[in-house]
Amino acid sequence: MGHADGNFKTGNICRIYIRDFLTLDEVEVRPKPHLNIICGSNGSGKSTILCAICICLGGKPAVTGRGKEVSDFVKHGKESSTVEVEIFIEGQESNVVICRKFDLSNKSSWRLQGKEVAKKQVDAKIASLHIEVDNLCQFLPQDRVANFAKMNPKQLLEATEKAVGDPSLSEEHAHLCTSGDRLVMLQGRVKDLENQLSLAVKSNAQLKDAVANHETKVKLEDSIRKLQTQRLWFLYDQKRQLHTQQKEICDKKRTELEKRHKELEPAQRLLDQKQKMALELKHLQKRKSEEIMKNQHAAQELQKQYEQQDERIQDALRELAGKRQEEEQRQRQLGDMNKQLNVLQAQLDNMPKLNEQEVAIKVRELTQKIHGASQSLAQLQGRQDEALMTKRAAERKIAACEKEMKIIQDVKHQRMDLLQKRNKDAYIAAQWLEENKNKFTAPVYLPMCLLLNLSDPKYAKYVENRISGNDLVSFVCENKEDMNTFKHAMDRQRTRVNIVYASPQPPSAYTPSMPIEELRMHGFETYMRECVDAPPAVLSYLCRNYDIHRIPIARRGDYGSAPQIFNNFYIGDRRYSKMRSRYDGEWSTSIQHLREAELLHITVDTQRMEQLRRDIELSQQCIRDAEKESQEAATENAELMQQLETWRNEKRVLVSRKDERKVLEQRITQKKSQVARCAAGCVDMKAEEEKANAKIKVQIGAMVKVTKERGVSVDGWVVKLEKHMQSVVKARVLAADIQRQRQHLSATTQELAVLEDEVTKGSREVDVLKTDAQTALQKLLRGLGVTHYKQISSEIREQFQSSNLEETERQLAEEEAHRDCLVTATDKEVEEYKKREAEMRQLQCRLDDARAATDSHNTDLQAIKESWLPRIAKLTEDISTKFSQFMARLGCAGEVLLSRPEDPNAFNLYGTSIRVSFRDHEKLRELTAQHQSGGERAMSTALYLMALQSLTPVPFRCVDEINQGMDPINERQMLNMLMETEAQQNASQYFFVTPKLLTDMQYGECVTTMVVFNSQTMLPHSRLNLKRVLRVRRQKKNREEQTS
Repeated sequence: MGHADGNFKTGNICRIYIRDFLTLDEVEVRPKPHLNIICGSNGSGKSTILCAICICLGGKPAVTGRGKEVSDFVKHGKESSTVEVEIFIEGQESNVVICRKFDLSNKSSWRLQGKEVAKKQVDAKIASLHIEVDNLCQFLPQDRVANFAKMNPKQLLEATEKAVGDPSLSEEHAHLCTSGDRLVMLQGRVKDLENQLSLAVKSNAQLKDAVANHETKVKLEDSIRKLQTQRLWFLYDQKRQLHTQQKEICDKKRTELEKRHKELEPAQRLLDQKQKMALELKHLQKRKSEEIMKNQHAAQELQKQYEQQDERIQDALRELAGKRQEEEQRQRQLGDMNKQLNVLQAQLDNMPKLNEQEVAIKVRELTQKIHGASQSLAQLQGRQDEALMTKRAAERKIAACEKEMKIIQDVKHQRMDLLQKRNKDAYIAAQWLEENKNKFTAPVYLPMCLLLNLSDPKYAKYVENRISGNDLVSFVCENKEDMNTFKHAMDRQRTRVNIVYASPQPPSAYTPSMPIEELRMHGFETYMRECVDAPPAVLSYLCRNYDIHRIPIARRGDYGSAPQIFNNFYIGDRRYSKMRSRYDGEWSTSIQHLREAELLHITVDTQRMEQLRRDIELSQQCIRDAEKESQEAATENAELMQQLETWRNEKRVLVSRKDERKVLEQRITQKKSQVARCAAGCVDMKAEEEKANAKIKVQIGAMVKVTKERGVSVDGWVVKLEKHMQSVVKARVLAADIQRQRQHLSATTQELAVLEDEVTKGSREVDVLKTDAQTALQKLLRGLGVTHYKQISSEIREQFQSSNLEETERQLAEEEAHRDCLVTATDKEVEEYKKREAEMRQLQCRLDDARAATDSHNTDLQAIKESWLPRIAKLTEDISTKFSQFMARLGCAGEVLLSRPEDPNAFNLYGTSIRVSFRDHEKLRELTAQHQSGGERAMSTALYLMALQSLTPVPFRCVDEINQGMDPINERQMLNMLMETEAQQNASQYFFVTPKLLTDMQYGECVTTMVVFNSQTMLPHSRLNLKRVLRVRRQKKNREEQTS
């Protein structure tokens, strides 16, 4: 790498020094003054050189797209970094050397010409050299190239202004956007004020007549108040006269009432005397009644004694009849007992005689047989119980195994719960599918995550890592029409799900690239296809799209043991993926750490399921054996029970015959005892009859005595009753006289009460009239504005007396009718009317101010617009000219237009539109992802950037992989144009980063190629002698040629 030559211009970079920066330990680069192509493999550090230039010359870290802080650029494992750039200065002995050192704490130190200075001095020096690393025309990193292609017209215009325009151009555009919004706001404000003023004028116009009527109404109400006061005068005078008249009538009735009260007193005294006599007769009647009641009670007592004596006679007769009946019953029982005794004796005489010794022996033999049979029955029952216990234990074990199998097999429901949490739409669709399977002609399968069953849960993380998350929740259809039907049904429900089509294929259609036996020799256990169980259509889809039949899995092992034929495989907790570079064909391996499975870890334990099935079969065999044993025991038990019952019947007959004679003899003895007791209990009826007659005679004597006493008591009672009736008659005559006197007094009293009511009512009416007169007086006084009647002047009295009530009420009715006919505004409306008048004056002032402000702002806006619009139009035209020239070199057409909105003041809608045509028969079309391919857009973007750069004079330019995404032809043409541009005398220094060099291409003298090598075995740049390396390489090549 040589030193700066004579072609350098002021501002060119002639040396770059980097230490501990990103991927580089230490390197020094000496670029040439024209096109410097920096190439190298991915990750070698090509872009690192451009980042170093940006960071050293004061650029923001975010501009590079590699980090947000300078600490992000410190090489891993180092504490600080150093970058240094030497800039050529024409006509001076020494160049400008800028050095920046920074550490992990984002602390930076700056040196200019070897002296430590402040950043402001460095920025001033850089600005004096016209270096702007934040400008896309001077520094275009790799990430910004892609972003530039994605910009819309508005963003493209703003970026263009900042990149190639005068700095005031971007400022004026921003000011125009802000001012345009403000102008719209001011115009809206003027319109709002105009609307408010118009509305206020209309509202007051509607109330104008009503307000005028309101004033007329006020005058009428004053006149009405005077007439109402005059009316109150006449009403008061009328009520005062009524009060005087009613008071005189009431006084006359009160005098008459007092006179009638005096006339009533003698009659009241006579009535009191007669009532006293009636009271004395009443007391006499009470005493006589008490004496009569005593005699009556004595007679009733004697009658009661008579009835008691008669009852005793009846008791004696009933007792005698009862004893007679008892004796007759006893005689009948005695006859029946004798008959029963004769029958029992005849049975005993007819009963055959038994040999008790033979019967005892026979009974003992039968007892032994019965005991043995009972023991056999107990043994059989034990066998049955044991068989039953065995059967129940086996049934319990089967139930436990089936329950455990159900839990193990309940993978679907558990996965459904997880699916509901992770993808609610897929869960809803799965439920719908379960209920509507009959709507499809071929099978439609639930999401794969519900169907995939693994032979061992340990493989779940591999399968889940291999299959994408979208496919794990995808539904699989074997028929395309079913897929469309399912999709339409989900669209109607507004449910978003993934649906794929797959036809089932036989397993032979997907064979691994290496037999499983050979694969295991390399340390792998199985292919992913072997550990997954699912419907054939699902397996076909996974094999076709994910090659699961070619993905080997090893839970432990070494990467080096993997066969070269596999590009994807799993070892332990890592996934290994090998890829080949599109540029240099080199292979690279990426390693991904696996996460634990989130859906497929819930799987069926097939080994445990098989063990449970075997346990169920063994338990079922135990149940069958137990049932057979129980049936055999039951048969033997039935036969033995039948024999036991026969023996028991024989024993029962023998014992009953033996005991029957004894029982019969005991019954005969008992019957004889009963006959003797019955005969001993006979009654002497003659003696009982004599005893009863004696009791009856005594009671008859007592009844005669009671009858005599009763006759004497009745005579005395009759005398007293006669006297009592005489006093009753006398009392009734006196009561009739008192009643007549009371009726006379009552009538008189009622007349007095009526008179009293009239007096009371008249008094109340007098009070009411007085109150009404006083109330009318108070209203009159309030109407006149005085507090006492005497304060009413004689003039007012004469004024009131000049008219009458009828005339006053007629005038008052006319005035009120006139007032009521008026359509007037309310007090609130009048107040609003006056308030709105004031507001209208204020609104007019505000409207005048707003119009003046709008006109002034519009004038300023138009002035800025007249300054900005021609310049941006001229700039766009210049860019379009350059862009068209570059496109023409490719045999294509293109132009750049300034897109203007319908509203010329909507400055935030202005934009830059790129229109291109890559074919002769095509018209120019706007550059979009819908119209052009990715390569065409990349080429157009690159040429647009070159057009921008050609209009911006800068000391140097840095472009990182601008050819990314281009096809080889366009890339070659773009590079040729770049070399032609750089071959010109006034061209800027250019740093062009690319991952490769195009072959068979003529590179001119202005091109300097720098290849970046970066590895741990590389020599430091200070020890690397490139000439020596080339010399040794040539000598080695010559020796090889001589040897061959």
